[in-house]
Amino acid sequence: MDTFRRATAPLMLITGIFFLNFIARILLGPLLLPLTDEFGLSLSRGGMLFILISTGYSIGVLIAGTVSARLGHHGTITTSLALLGATLIWTGAAGSFFAVLAAQFLLGLGAGFYLPSGVATITDMIPATHWGKAFAVHELAPGLSFILAPILVEFFVTCYSWRTLYLCLGLVCLGVAPLYHFRGQHGKFPGQFPKFANLARLIRLSRFWVVSTGLILAVGSEVGVYNLIPAYLVHDLGMSRESANQLLAVSRVACLPAAFGAGWLVDRIGLRRSMLLFLFLTGITTMGLAVPSRYVVGVLLFCQPIFIIGMFPASFAALSCAVPQKMNNLSVSVAVAGASIIGGGVIPAGLASLGERAGFQWSFILMGTVLLTGMACFRNIVLDPEG
Repeated sequence: MDTFRRATAPLMLITGIFFLNFIARILLGPLLLPLTDEFGLSLSRGGMLFILISTGYSIGVLIAGTVSARLGHHGTITTSLALLGATLIWTGAAGSFFAVLAAQFLLGLGAGFYLPSGVATITDMIPATHWGKAFAVHELAPGLSFILAPILVEFFVTCYSWRTLYLCLGLVCLGVAPLYHFRGQHGKFPGQFPKFANLARLIRLSRFWVVSTGLILAVGSEVGVYNLIPAYLVHDLGMSRESANQLLAVSRVACLPAAFGAGWLVDRIGLRRSMLLFLFLTGITTMGLAVPSRYVVGVLLFCQPIFIIGMFPASFAALSCAVPQKMNNLSVSVAVAGASIIGGGVIPAGLASLGERAGFQWSFILMGTVLLTGMACFRNIVLDPEG
């Protein structure tokens, strides 16, 4: 535990960088209605933004190994921050929807460089016995992002504009990049250069595909549902955009302490049982969002993200156990690329399209059913370090 405590400061720095990386990518959910209104788009057309940013992110994650092999993990994280800042500013200055699409694709590309190097840096600074807690701390970044994104969107859209929000966030990223470059002390070693032999070995590991499936479901249930909620609350339940974003923000507050509880639970009961538990609870609560009641939806909006948050420390710890250590960053690259383009792009766009055509209730029922079905993947597989 003393080793874990000594690594708290660098762990919080890397978590702060992950926060900037994550919030830059999820602003689209709370901004979907203002953006579609400004450019005169349908929700289905606006869903192209999710696909473009997730496609760019997936490509970035896949080539992150090449970048980190040349720049090292430390240099790759600095480069990711710089690219993120530049493309955020471009998004804020874009004069057409096509320019926004191009900027979001490149934003995703730059953001994709971070995660494999971030995971490798954490496993370098933290002993394996504390990985569950370390990745739980790292997952504070998405939790805080989900809380602050709708609040920031509502503030800037009301007082300034969505463009000002992107410009300000871009300047923050450009300021943090040199800070990490000079103050960050971990991850100063090269990543695994992607080789066909390593990739071929990776794709033959059944445990890798099981964990990757869990990560896809986690991202899909988190990002897909989060992006649908404002439109669902406004169009189906009759709430104002302001009230919908406020509820969305408040509903994510419990995720912060839940991240620590999830990390403790993963270390306590093991990875396989943790994934089964979180998949079941997430599936049930996601299906429950289809109930056309403000009270029921309000309650489940507080419960569902708590269960989702537990899937991420379990998934990343499982990735580290499912493959040889020297292939850790390659496994993260491939798994996160798939999770991003399917879970972060195809699923949100598909759910938005289904919701617009058949009703958002069917989107939630479908997502919940897929989560419950995904439990079959984890029934018999051994994922714990001692296994």
